[in-house]
Amino acid sequence: RVDLAQVRARKNKVVTDFRSGSQKSLESKPNLDLIWGEARFTGEKTLEVALNAGGTRTLAGGRVVINTGQRPSAPPLPGLEVVPYLDSTSIMELT
Repeated sequence: RVDLAQVRARKNKVVTDFRSGSQKSLESKPNLDLIWGEARFTGEKTLEVALNAGGTRTLAGGRVVINTGQRPSAPPLPGLEVVPYLDSTSIMELT
């Protein structure tokens, strides 16, 4: 038998540990700003960021790196939108 609650708890711990470790590693780098928010290009090398903490910030630079994260996407299968289905994220939330 599989204990889904235990599998889910372990998955959540792995994700949390990985994220916090990666974030700490980035935050310790000199000359790097880690900014949380939603960004959009307003020019060739200019971004406007709606900060998660409130307000906006305009950024410009020769090299801009945006980590968009990732989310599963559903394939374009007729009828899929009307039936319950699991993806790589929702399947890991089963109890």
